[in-house]
Amino acid sequence: MGDRCYLQMTLRKLDYDKHGMNEFFDQHIEPLNEKGVITVDEAEANWGYVNELEEWVAHGFPFQGWHAPGSEYRGHLFACDGREYAAVECSDHAIPVVGVRTDGNVDPDEMKEIRRFQEIDARAHAMLEGRRARPRRSVHNHDNAQRRG
Repeated sequence: MGDRCYLQMTLRKLDYDKHGMNEFFDQHIEPLNEKGVITVDEAEANWGYVNELEEWVAHGFPFQGWHAPGSEYRGHLFACDGREYAAVECSDHAIPVVGVRTDGNVDPDEMKEIRRFQEIDARAHAMLEGRRARPRRSVHNHDNAQRRG
C-alpha cells in the first residue's frame, strides 16, 4: 500500500468500460452529456495513479482530471488528447501553479509546461464534448496560473 490521494477524471464511458477502469474508481459515476462522457473519482488513488495514467495514455483516448496532494507529492492537473499527455502541479483548488525564482520572476520552463498543458487540456475537452479539436496554438494567458514561492 502506497501514498494515496483523491483523484477525479473525466472521460468517455466507452473508454472506461473498454479498458476495465472500474477496478480503479469508486462507484461514483456521473453522466455529463449525451456523448457518453462521465466523471469518476477515487478517494484512495495509489500515488495519484501515476503508473495507471501512463498506461491509459498508451491506449490513446482523451481524458482530463486532477489529483490532490499525497503526503510525498503535490497535486496535479492532467490531460490527454489521445496522442499527447501533460501534467502540471496545481493548488488545492485545481489551479495550475508556477514556481517563482529568487529574482522574483516566474520560472519560464514551468510557464511553457503550463501552456502546453492548457493546449492539450483544451483539445481533450473539445474531443470529450464531441467538438473538433482546434489546431495547436500558443496560449499566452498568464492569469490562470498561481505563483508559488
